[in-house]
Amino acid sequence: MVLLILAGSAGGYWIYEAWPPTLPELPTVDLDGVDPEVAEAITAARAAVVAKPRSLEAWARLAMTLDAHHYPTEAVICYSAASALDRSNPLWPYLQGTLLQSGSNPESALPALERAARVAPRDSPMPRLRW
Repeated sequence: MVLLILAGSAGGYWIYEAWPPTLPELPTVDLDGVDPEVAEAITAARAAVVAKPRSLEAWARLAMTLDAHHYPTEAVICYSAASALDRSNPLWPYLQGTLLQSGSNPESALPALERAARVAPRDSPMPRLRW
């Protein structure tokens, strides 16, 4: 009986971890009047996500590119996708939370910061302090 319960629990955990996450829709970015080098960087990062929509590296690169060039709304969406693809890494929800915290509705950052604090290792207090 105990063996059956353990096998069921292990199977449930495996399904949870192996199940492909639901990803947000790729954000569109208005690049009218933007510096050509910035537009090129964003366009290339966005094309990488289109080419490989389940790629953590592509979503993370797009998120950081958008964040660096002051597109916080779009970057939050991309950090959310990176967080869904890399559930055990506190960096993505932490960056998402910091952007949300500096926006017009700081309370919306709490779920992302809580998630970052929950998955962060004990020797990394920053997500817990920010939360």
